[in-house]
Formats: sequence, C-alpha cells, structure tokens
Amino acid sequence: MKNWDEVKNNKELLKKAEALVEEAADYYDDMPDELCKQLNEITGNNWDPGDYGQYCFEWWEGPWHLKQVVYGLFHDGEMPDTNEFNLHIVKTTEKIDMPGLEIRHALCTGKLGEEFRNKFDDLPEKEIIDWFTNVFSGWRKKCKEDPDKVSSKRIEYGEITCIFSCEEDLEYPLDKFVGVSVSHDRTAFVWGEDLSDDEKKKIKDFFLGIGCTFID
Repeated sequence: MKNWDEVKNNKELLKKAEALVEEAADYYDDMPDELCKQLNEITGNNWDPGDYGQYCFEWWEGPWHLKQVVYGLFHDGEMPDTNEFNLHIVKTTEKIDMPGLEIRHALCTGKLGEEFRNKFDDLPEKEIIDWFTNVFSGWRKKCKEDPDKVSSKRIEYGEITCIFSCEEDLEYPLDKFVGVSVSHDRTAFVWGEDLSDDEKKKIKDFFLGIGCTFID
C-alpha cells in the first residue's frame, strides 16, 4: 500500500484511481483481472477482484462518495468518517401525527387525497432557490427542473433541484457541496457533505425563519 502522505497531493494519480473505481463499480462480483491489476498497481495493494468489488460498489450504494472510496483503497479498506447533512422540510400550521416518511409518501403519491394535501402550504420555491444562490454564491451551481407527471396509478410531482459545489482546494477526500430540491408536492429536501456547523445552522435558521418544519 502506497504512502498516503505522498499520494494525497498527487492529483493526477488520484484522478486515475477515481476513474478505475467508477469502472470497477459496474462489475461488483465479476471484475476483470486486468482491472484488478490496474487498481493494485495504482494503490500498492495486493487485493483480489472480490476485495475491490465490495468497496468500489459503495460508490453506488453506500454512504460514501467517490473520493472517500478512493481514500479507503489507500488505507487498507478503512473508510473515512462521513459528515452528511440531510433535512426533509414541509410547511404546515397543523400538528401531523405521522412519521416523516409516511408524510412524504402521502404527499408524493396523493394517496390521502386533497384534504391531507391541504394541511400543507406550497413552499416558496423561488425564495428558497434565491437564498441558496445568494448564500453559496461563490460555489459552482447546477440546476435541473423536472415537470409534473400524472398517470392513472400515480402522481409524480415536478421539482427543481440545485446543487452547489465548493471549488476551494480542499484536502482529499473532502468533497464539500449542498443540494436543495423543492417539489410541487409541497416538500423540500436538503442534503450536503462536509458542511461546517455554521453553514448547517444558517440553512436550518433560514427554513425556520420562513415558517417551515423539519420531518424525519
């Protein structure tokens, strides 16, 4: 295994390792021997395809992002601590005696009808997106808007999603970002990685300030 203190500042090597992890994640149990050989050469490990499979697959299914998986390969499989941030948000003046997951599912599918939906207010989509754009103005912004879809079996409410990525030269494997998704089903979701306590507090205070409630 290569010396991490030397590796962590070698951006070219780390980019190669990231590309190999992304490729390996597609295989899981049947990784080609040649790909395993390339990963061993770049990390200094002596692993077999199955070893890489269980770690590289975390890129798709686990709590770690790509850089954290690469970090683990250079630390004998020991993964770094995660610093995740998640908020599920609604706006209502009524006490809803339901688990948060059930509330979100009911609003998304419309299964409890308009009477239940009307217990919640529309979220101020533009105000929310504008606030994040202003507060994280120095971060790279990428937005996508999906339209509403209605079928005979399911309502799929449209949403606007924006992700703000910090472009500071952070120590590997930090990957600082925050995302916000505001749905027409009257819910919002905020998620992030490696945010500071002050940044998390600002986000919470903003939503509380516009009368929102956090649900599980």
